[in-house]
Amino acid sequence: MKKMTFRKLFGGLCCAAMVAFAASCAQGADDESWSAGVTNSELEAPTIDDSCFEVVSTSSGDVIKLTWPVVYGAGGYHVTVYEEANPETALVDEDVDGQTITFPMVEDTNFNISVTTLGNDRLNNTQSEANAYTFSTFGTLQQIPDGSEIASWIEANYVAPEKEIFGLVYELAAGGQYTLDAPADFKLDKVMLRSDASNPATVTVNGDGALMLQAGLKVMNIKFDCTAQTARGLLLMHSTPDNSISTESLGYKAAGANQNCFVVVKPVIFDNCWVKNLPNAFLDDNQQKFALADFRITNSIIQLKNSGSNGFIKFDKGGYLIQKMTITGSTIYNSVQNGGGVYFIRFSNSSNAQPKKVFGNNNNFLEHTIKDCTIARTFPKKDFANNMPNTQNGQRLWCHIENVLFFDIFRLEKYIQSQWYMTTPNNVLFCSANASYNSGDASKKDKLGNTYTINEDPGFSETDFVELDLNAPNGGLNLKAKSGALAPTIGDPRWL
Repeated sequence: MKKMTFRKLFGGLCCAAMVAFAASCAQGADDESWSAGVTNSELEAPTIDDSCFEVVSTSSGDVIKLTWPVVYGAGGYHVTVYEEANPETALVDEDVDGQTITFPMVEDTNFNISVTTLGNDRLNNTQSEANAYTFSTFGTLQQIPDGSEIASWIEANYVAPEKEIFGLVYELAAGGQYTLDAPADFKLDKVMLRSDASNPATVTVNGDGALMLQAGLKVMNIKFDCTAQTARGLLLMHSTPDNSISTESLGYKAAGANQNCFVVVKPVIFDNCWVKNLPNAFLDDNQQKFALADFRITNSIIQLKNSGSNGFIKFDKGGYLIQKMTITGSTIYNSVQNGGGVYFIRFSNSSNAQPKKVFGNNNNFLEHTIKDCTIARTFPKKDFANNMPNTQNGQRLWCHIENVLFFDIFRLEKYIQSQWYMTTPNNVLFCSANASYNSGDASKKDKLGNTYTINEDPGFSETDFVELDLNAPNGGLNLKAKSGALAPTIGDPRWL
């Protein structure tokens, strides 16, 4: 694992002591030259507690970051990390010259961690005994009984999470049958809503049923039947956002932001789920001023039955932007024709969607990735995107689209803005007689010389885009391209 150095402390250090600790686990320290007069001593190990841990999102997945207090006079530290269930394999076993390490985030796991302060020969200090600590990633678990209406059950049985960092886990019974008849209000808690991966529960969404959020949310291993849903979206931003998540309260305005809105900082993740007959948006701003820092759809099948005027990501009635968006290993398709002026993704205002206006100068970036996906017949008569930010600000806006099979979508180029740093290898876009083809999608090139897409017929027909069967393998679908040179090799991997 890569070693991480730390920032130097500036200013004087006060009185000498055998062992001095920083005020909190968030503090940094300099190298061993900052001895604070500690010599000829047996050192002590740093104090570790839950406040020393945080979950950090990276391009390769979430990691746990451990930061410990400085021990003055030390020659470094030795750190080991094991999963309690697998003590033979070390996730970390190394000397560290700073006060920080990271290791992969695994849910519902106990990690056994040991930190030893190494001696310092120059100062004649000897190493400490190891300080052992067990860190748990278990959220506060609540099992929702089979047959429940989810929104009312959560409201009636709410408990505060024991650990805010891991929040609440609502678990649906394997193979269970549930209903969702109203917005399930997850309040300000980080929430996981999950079922069994090999035997997912089915949630029948009726009327105003939706998942309403204003904090981190992970939905995994669930099948949703939205045939009777009328709500604006399956994922719905909160109708009364809390002031604690405003750009003012989060410190973004002090860092240069100039917009008054609300920000969900923790990731919103939709993983290994199926959605049937979605009539409106998948994600809707609920006419509130929201921005998302991290939004992901992974390994999912989402079938729209949308002939109306609500797009897939509808952040145009107050929503600002999605700073980091990732859609991978998924299929998104419409089982009916939509001939209206509907965008796949739309923000309210391109100027206000500039990241620095919401997240400030210290978080002035945007990163969107669509990879290994099949996106078909969503909204073939209107631009794929609208009101995307288009001010580069020193190559801080990135877009990567790779191995995506697009069918019957219009003007992808309106998503890939001219001022973005874009890479677009190995994509196909083909339009049938039901869509309007835009030659710019196949002629414009990314920063590496790839055209955005290649115009190649995958051989799809109307009968390929049936309603999702929640009881059949792969939903009763087979969306592997039937023709072409590139098309049969790309798209959602489940079809290959």
